[in-house]
Amino acid sequence: MLNTILLVVFILMLGTGVYYQVKRDKQTKILHVLQFENENKRSDLLDMNIEEQELRLRVLNEKYNESEKE
Repeated sequence: MLNTILLVVFILMLGTGVYYQVKRDKQTKILHVLQFENENKRSDLLDMNIEEQELRLRVLNEKYNESEKE
């Protein structure tokens, strides 16, 4: 009886560990994708000339101001 209880507890602990490991792996993959996208955006900004950067900044500021009004 005690062996069965210990076996069930062990299996549950093992299952929860695997569940959280998979969950953490998914979060890590998402973070890597976001970091990759940010690096691409950063390199795109470096490739732009100053006028394009100012225009992009102005558009982003307008979008931000519109969202603040709502």
